[in-house]
Amino acid sequence: MKINGPALLTAILAASVLALQAPNAEAQSNCSPGSGSDVKVVNAAAPDIPKADYHANVYATILVTVGPNGRVVNAKVARSSGFAAIDHAAIVAAEGSTYAPATSNCKPVTGQYLFQVRTGP
Repeated sequence: MKINGPALLTAILAASVLALQAPNAEAQSNCSPGSGSDVKVVNAAAPDIPKADYHANVYATILVTVGPNGRVVNAKVARSSGFAAIDHAAIVAAEGSTYAPATSNCKPVTGQYLFQVRTGP
């Protein structure tokens, strides 16, 4: 049995994504030369952690490289939860999420994002 859907919402304390750099509040439509923005998550996928492999109060951090087209180029464990199944579920969730690419000088560029999964009690 896997924890997913509404049950996952109670099982996961937080599924958050953190930018590697401080977010830039400037909107793409107001872009000016020399400006830029970090990768942003559009829709974060929830991890599907098998019930037998669930461990409370742990987190995994995944380093996600996002290409100029907004697609995931690479995802790897930056900080392990200590449990392979949770790390794997976090990678799958990071890869299944959708992103807006970073920008530099008003053009999309490759960037990185830290995707973090935290389990609840």
